Amino acid sequence: MLCVRIIAQPRVIRSSFRGISPIRLEISARDQYGPLPIVCRAGSQFRPANSTSIPNDHRFMPNIAAAKKYLKQSTARRLRNRQQRSTLRTRIKNFRSLMAAGTTQEEADSQFALVVKCLDQSAAKNLIHSNVASRTKSRLAALKKKTLAK
Repeated sequence: MLCVRIIAQPRVIRSSFRGISPIRLEISARDQYGPLPIVCRAGSQFRPANSTSIPNDHRFMPNIAAAKKYLKQSTARRLRNRQQRSTLRTRIKNFRSLMAAGTTQEEADSQFALVVKCLDQSAAKNLIHSNVASRTKSRLAALKKKTLAK
């Protein structure tokens, strides 16, 4: 769905528009991620008002070669970090569900060791803060102790 409104502003700004009344176009599009407001002035590029709401990697393509390289690198880093964070969350979730289902001491210890190793590696790579890793390990250890005490 696309909606276009043209709003003529009554003031004349001679310095920037040379006697032409500025016109503001408001275009809002709706896609699978929700509304995308786009605000533009006469003679300028269409630019999203809130570019963080668009999940596209190349919202604005840089012109300088170094900036293009940096965009490529940051995109690769972001995708790698997302995958590693997802793996970490899945391991933690699996450990919690294992504890909820009830398990043996040996299986709980082996799974806990894997989760702790993953948390430590993530903290070493600055994927998560070291305090977050320590807090999560402490909470999981308390959960394991509480579950196996029953």
